[in-house]
Amino acid sequence: MVEAKIRLSLPEQNQIPPKFREILSEPKFRRALDIAAKHTHRTGHETAFTVFSVPGSPCWIDDVRSGNTDSMEYSQELTEMDGYPDCTLPGVHPFFNFHFHPAEDIVATPSAKDISYFGTGDLSEMAEYLGVGEIYDDGRISILVVERPKYKVYGYDMVLYDEQSEYIKNYQELQTLLSTVGLSSFVVETQI
Repeated sequence: MVEAKIRLSLPEQNQIPPKFREILSEPKFRRALDIAAKHTHRTGHETAFTVFSVPGSPCWIDDVRSGNTDSMEYSQELTEMDGYPDCTLPGVHPFFNFHFHPAEDIVATPSAKDISYFGTGDLSEMAEYLGVGEIYDDGRISILVVERPKYKVYGYDMVLYDEQSEYIKNYQELQTLLSTVGLSSFVVETQI
């Protein structure tokens, strides 16, 4: 089972929203995280799941999926959790899109492609949070959670992020870079 230890963001010092804290404590979330982490660690493939906001349910997870070594394109279902909710119903929308990167980096760094999620489509229809996780050999999990911005991330900001993200050495540097391109974030550390 996964036990969450929360570290607040720098430089923004945002408080983690109560709904996000509630999701972190849900056994279903911890189970999905455990399945995804173990599969990524064992296979070297990305894994992902989406947590939806559904009235009357603290945590609705569609399924846990497995992609390939560098993307979730053509992913396949590993485990069905709650199934895909009816997003046409009032109050139902994606809350947290999460995926593990297979490489063991120092920090869980979103790729430029991950960040470009906030540069396409209608922001109001996107998940409120995007998360990228790393699983380490000792069972630690590190998740960087990026909050949906008020404005889309475009052009020069994407180029700047892409050029600078490969030099990141710690979360403070990563969060400063994200802040530079208009994105707020926080870090969640867990153990399986």
